[in-house]
Amino acid sequence: MYDAQLQTLGLSKKQAMLYEVILGLGASTITPILETAKLKKGDAYNVLRQLEDIGLITEIKKPGNKTLFQANPPQELQKIIKEKQEKLDLQRNGLGEILPALTSLFQSATEKPVIQIFKGYRETETFYKDLLTTKTPLCIISSFHYKDDPEHKNLIFENVKQRVRLGIKARVINHPKLELNEKELTEYLQLRKQAGVEVRFIPEKFKFPSRIIVYDNKIAITSLKKELITTLIENENIAITFRLLFEYMWGKAKEDHKKITNNL
Repeated sequence: MYDAQLQTLGLSKKQAMLYEVILGLGASTITPILETAKLKKGDAYNVLRQLEDIGLITEIKKPGNKTLFQANPPQELQKIIKEKQEKLDLQRNGLGEILPALTSLFQSATEKPVIQIFKGYRETETFYKDLLTTKTPLCIISSFHYKDDPEHKNLIFENVKQRVRLGIKARVINHPKLELNEKELTEYLQLRKQAGVEVRFIPEKFKFPSRIIVYDNKIAITSLKKELITTLIENENIAITFRLLFEYMWGKAKEDHKKITNNL
């Protein structure tokens, strides 16, 4: 009845079927189990041993050389999921440690960029964790729409707090905060400077629908106007190109920033 669901937890078809049979029979000798499961005796014993190793059944020895097999509570299935999750976390952490080196090895043999796509909040959170591994300051061209989505805005603020704690510096080309007066704007810039973030404003007419972040050998382009999607490109030459473009814009933004802040 529940074979398919049990198999999604990692049980084989025979393991799922036999576990369900023993759940229904209660503590039982091998004979009723064989009759219900319609398995050969040797095959059944092999599967019973496997279920015992997993922790889903218990073998009970009775006087007179009598053996009973009893199913453990279904809650034991949660332990299987937990163990699988712990193993997956170890694998993920292990991959995270060697992935940069593997990526460098791949790129040393080819000019092809490594491209990843992050969609939605959960995947975007994974991208923000990657930002925290940067060995270079961040070069950010902000989007006019970064405040449109409150949930994503919270992810950004949490990431900024973590970057401050790690001492990660950033330069940001941003749009002027027209809703702020001169005092508030000064405080806004000072607070960001204390957090290691230097901001330069550009005219409001440049309303970029997407945000660009350049760090290490990576360029992250995040679409913010509608669906939340980040395209992460890892390639040294492309990163150099975008960083040079940023430097050009940063230089050009100096005069614009001065005019904008003086006019408020």
